[in-house]
Amino acid sequence: MFILNGGSDQKPPQPNSVRLLATVFCIGITLGSGMGYGFKQATDLMPSKSASAVTQRENQNFGLAEYIRLEPSMTLAQVESILDRGVEVERSETTTTYIWRNASDSSITVVFKNGKLTRKTQVNLK
Repeated sequence: MFILNGGSDQKPPQPNSVRLLATVFCIGITLGSGMGYGFKQATDLMPSKSASAVTQRENQNFGLAEYIRLEPSMTLAQVESILDRGVEVERSETTTTYIWRNASDSSITVVFKNGKLTRKTQVNLK
């Protein structure tokens, strides 16, 4: 049997660097968990893109007359002046696709190439 420290039950003193490391670690864990909680709370308050699509769906009220007014080479701003704000559903380097939905599940899809309307489609408009 080995007896260390002359038989006393005292632990050898820890070097200052180990104590400092342990303290920093504990503070990091405490702050990290608090910040994680804060980020979770903040993201719960931020509206998601799908939530805005649902809101957009409930507020839309357009028909075949508005669809007919959409002409080739219109800009997004011009289209939105007729249909209100759409939801971007796809984007590439040169093209962007937007969709507008009514509460009745009728919809208009518009494709812009280099910022100009190039294609439009509609579903169930009256």
